[in-house]
Amino acid sequence: MKKLTGLVVAVFAIVLAGVTWTQVASAQSFNPRVGKGDTVDSSLYAASQEVIIDGTVNGDVHCVGQRITINGTINGDLLCAAQDLTINGTINGSIRVAGQQVHINGLVSRSATIAGDQVTITRDGRIGRDATIAGSEAIIEGSIKRDAVVASGDTRIDSNIGRNLRYNGSVLRLQNAAYIGGSLTYTSNQTVDKDSNAQIVGSTTHHTPKKSTMPWGVSVAEALAMFMALLLFSMALVLLLPKTVHQVSQVAVSNLGLSVLIGFAAMFAFPAVIGVLAVTIIGIPLALAVGLLGLLLLAVSGPVAGYYLGSMLLSKSHNPIHIMLLGSTVLLILYLVPIVGILVMFAAYLIGSGAILITLKRSVPKPVYKVK
Repeated sequence: MKKLTGLVVAVFAIVLAGVTWTQVASAQSFNPRVGKGDTVDSSLYAASQEVIIDGTVNGDVHCVGQRITINGTINGDLLCAAQDLTINGTINGSIRVAGQQVHINGLVSRSATIAGDQVTITRDGRIGRDATIAGSEAIIEGSIKRDAVVASGDTRIDSNIGRNLRYNGSVLRLQNAAYIGGSLTYTSNQTVDKDSNAQIVGSTTHHTPKKSTMPWGVSVAEALAMFMALLLFSMALVLLLPKTVHQVSQVAVSNLGLSVLIGFAAMFAFPAVIGVLAVTIIGIPLALAVGLLGLLLLAVSGPVAGYYLGSMLLSKSHNPIHIMLLGSTVLLILYLVPIVGILVMFAAYLIGSGAILITLKRSVPKPVYKVK
């Protein structure tokens, strides 16, 4: 999980490198800093090395950055990814966040979906409804009003969970102040480590882990973290480059057959070109460059295909954020379906990479070998 989270952070670092300010075509506000006493009466979009919200946002917040700190109030949902993400204020909505370190010290009035290396809900942290948590380590000292689903290698609970707790992982510790208002269902090779003062109102059911049935042989926790990482990567792209993503997707809309054909050709062309160039020492630098281009094409093809799917499902929408969110979510869910997921992933690569290559061909001017 640490390696996976590190990869997520690295991807966002690459996307955000050198980017401190840009513009989202449909957004009313794009600002990485909201000062104390300031009010934003619209949804907020932020992409920066550091995002700080000390004031009030009357709308949803979409953000990516190295460090994100929420000290103020958000009267909407929060969708963010960062290396270090801290919520000290109040979120009057739901949160869907990912990061290497995630700390919840404030109030989330609705539900929380959190993926990270280390996830901490401190004693001052509160989740008003349900919580879904995936990470290497989860520390829950704050209250969760309804159900909690936790997939983590090491989990420590020392607070109230209003209803049921479902756990999948290695070590589950219910400490002195732990109180589960419903039932406990856990899947682990170890029995729960329960303090004598910890309380479970309902039944306790222990399942021994079976062989993973998730695609690619990953655990449920890794699958959830991967889902969140890819979704937030897609959202980061559309936040930073909304017009570009839309234009590339429209190429697939108007030339689907050609996009698939070129994507199919590229799938064989890149390895062949790399192999030919790598034969000689002289060609190795070019082989590396072509390899990097191929990896970039592979990474971006999924979000482009997700946006394409979203544009089909929301044909009347003009909001790129909503289009990408719906399309990528549906696409990633399909990825998790055995056998079908492989076919969908293959189709997404063909459509996305083909559309990107067609766009590059159309937009890059022909070289002029003459200088003044």
